[in-house]
Amino acid sequence: MAVAKDRLPELIYLEHYKGNYQLFIDAVYAVFERDFITHKATFGSHQLKMKYHPAFQERAYTFYLSVRIR
Repeated sequence: MAVAKDRLPELIYLEHYKGNYQLFIDAVYAVFERDFITHKATFGSHQLKMKYHPAFQERAYTFYLSVRIR
């Protein structure tokens, strides 16, 4: 199943935050929180669930499993 490009968030780069990792990860988490916690994402007719506990650095555990550094 393809996802329309207009439904994807803008790419977020560390350079946008002048190398400030804390500001960068806060921005990335804000998108994650909006799309997966606040709006309860679905795949077809299935609601996507995530693991929140144990929270890590006051963020959902699943967030750190999904973040990849290139």
